Amino acid sequence: MSVKCVFARRGQSIILPVNPIDELEMNIPGNEGTEEVLGTGEINIPKKRRLATFSIKSLFPGDQNPLVYTTFIENWRNSLEPARFTAVGLGIDLDVRVTNFRYSIKGADVKTYWYTIDLREYRAYGAKEITVPVVDIQNVTQEPPPPRVDNSPPVTRTYTVVSGDNLWAIARKLSGNGANWPELYEANKAVVGNNPSLIYAGQVYNVPAGWQDSVQAPSPQR
Repeated sequence: MSVKCVFARRGQSIILPVNPIDELEMNIPGNEGTEEVLGTGEINIPKKRRLATFSIKSLFPGDQNPLVYTTFIENWRNSLEPARFTAVGLGIDLDVRVTNFRYSIKGADVKTYWYTIDLREYRAYGAKEITVPVVDIQNVTQEPPPPRVDNSPPVTRTYTVVSGDNLWAIARKLSGNGANWPELYEANKAVVGNNPSLIYAGQVYNVPAGWQDSVQAPSPQR
């Protein structure tokens, strides 16, 4: 299987000179959690997977100037920036960062560098810009406010009897019609007693509610 690994960063790129297929280790961990639910037991809590990691072990041949590759990788690692990692043939194409890079010389071949590079997938983060739509308040139809409800108890109107009063005269004074006196009597029977013709100065009567909005001055006598 032919695999070509490419690292691209800031307009520069390198292609690993030796096929690392036998030494390319990939780890793509899941992130599923569990919770205990009363009456059900353990349930799955699906989550997005964790960051993938890669480990490549191979060599930079002495006849292909290994310093070009090691310098590129070290500068990339020190920059703390991601690079695009593409493994053609494996379907890998994502941003990664270097977590570890080491190389060594074996035996008498001092020009060939044997290396291991560990990579971790990179996910960008930061504040997200949210566009809030602008509302034309001049064209917004506003619903009228609900009618105000007056929960205060009604005020009871009273009348204090004066000397010379009778129920007919009081009804005429308060409702405009003396013939309404039976209504006044029924509203105050507990105060007046059983004889509507016998009332006393100083007694306080409740004015029937219907009279409060219809009181008018009596017509002058002719």
